[in-house]
Amino acid sequence: MSHSCIERALRYRGAFRRVYPVQLAFMSMNIDRRLNAHRDLVPGACAAARPTDLACERVEPRAIKGTMLLTVGGENDDICAGGQTVTAHDLCTGLRPYLKRHHLQPGVGYGVFSGRRWEAQIYPLVKNVIQASD
Repeated sequence: MSHSCIERALRYRGAFRRVYPVQLAFMSMNIDRRLNAHRDLVPGACAAARPTDLACERVEPRAIKGTMLLTVGGENDDICAGGQTVTAHDLCTGLRPYLKRHHLQPGVGYGVFSGRRWEAQIYPLVKNVIQASD
C-alpha cells in the first residue's frame, strides 16, 4: 500500500480494523449493491475497486494432504450449518481421519465467527487445531 493510500485510509473511522474472513465472503455477494453503499460512505474510494469472481477457482479437495481440517457449523445457522460444513470431511479424501475435526456449536445462528461464543468457545478450538498442526 502506498503512503498516500495509507494517509487517505487513516481519515476514516475503522481504518485498519480486523476483518473476519466471513465478512469478506459477504462483501463478495451482491457486489454492486455493496460497492454502491460504500461509494456513498467513502466518496472516491471505489475508483479502483474491482469485483472478484470467486467461482472461477477450481478446488480439488482430494488433493489436500498433510494438514488438519477443522470444520465449524452453527446449529441454527443457514450459511455454515453443521451438515454443510461437515461435508468437507467426505470431500477431503486425501486426509487421514485423525486429521479431521468437526465442531457443531449448539444454539448458534448468525454469529458463529463473531461475538461472545466465538471468543469463548469456538476460537479456542480453532487455536488448538492450529497449535496442534505446528
